[in-house]
Amino acid sequence: MIEVKNLTKKFGDLLVLDDISETIHEGEKVVIVGPSGGGKSTFLRCLNVLEDPTSGQVIFEGVDLCDRKVDINLHRQRMGMVFQHFNLFNNLTILKNITLAPVKIGVKNYRKQRTKNFFIKFANLFRKDKLQIVPIATYPAAIKEEARRRAVKLLDRIGLLDKADVYPSTLSGGQKQRVAIVRALAMNPKVMLFDEPTSALDPEMVGEVLELIREVANEGMTMVIVTHEMGFAREIGTRIFFMANGKIAEQAPPEEFFTNPKTDRLKEFLNKVL
Repeated sequence: MIEVKNLTKKFGDLLVLDDISETIHEGEKVVIVGPSGGGKSTFLRCLNVLEDPTSGQVIFEGVDLCDRKVDINLHRQRMGMVFQHFNLFNNLTILKNITLAPVKIGVKNYRKQRTKNFFIKFANLFRKDKLQIVPIATYPAAIKEEARRRAVKLLDRIGLLDKADVYPSTLSGGQKQRVAIVRALAMNPKVMLFDEPTSALDPEMVGEVLELIREVANEGMTMVIVTHEMGFAREIGTRIFFMANGKIAEQAPPEEFFTNPKTDRLKEFLNKVL
């Protein structure tokens, strides 16, 4: 699903990612752990090109996202991203936060197809071999209603339906992060990227966020998760990456990763965090 080839990222003279090549398959739950400054978050942000790689390729569903000719926003719609600090829009209600992107993208696609059909009709006035007009099945009002319906369903799922019309400032950190997760899910992504989703939360709020991620994982979602929660990594991961000094220094299935580390660097890391 995601193939990384010779991925390198520099900030000035600082080498953050050092020639990484790796494949993440559909349905996998890849968990990335390692010391601070090892390149974990930068690697994750390069997967959907929130950070432009210095060199290399990130191929998602057969498309090189690093190609300047690619409409990156189109492909980002299929890669949900959840950040440490929620990134909710404080001036919008919870419901509006969740429906904003699906409505904007749906209406944009509607208008694009409507314009295309107009020019097809015009061209057909002068052609014997008529071009096919693509029917527009969903109109703006229906797009908005479907986005609202899905948002309500998602809020009900996480027990926050009663918060639909309030603003993010009234929510706890755990509630904000759960809203951020369902906001990403509202786009029907093919893969979810989590950048330390619990690191900004008070300890008592961590569990409710991890439980939601666990539920999404159990439904078969492909995931890449950067986290410091070792117990959660061991439980949910299908593969664990250990990143240090800009490289994936070691990787293995959870049981092997935690019980039989191969490198001294990973042994040292696990001794400190377990």
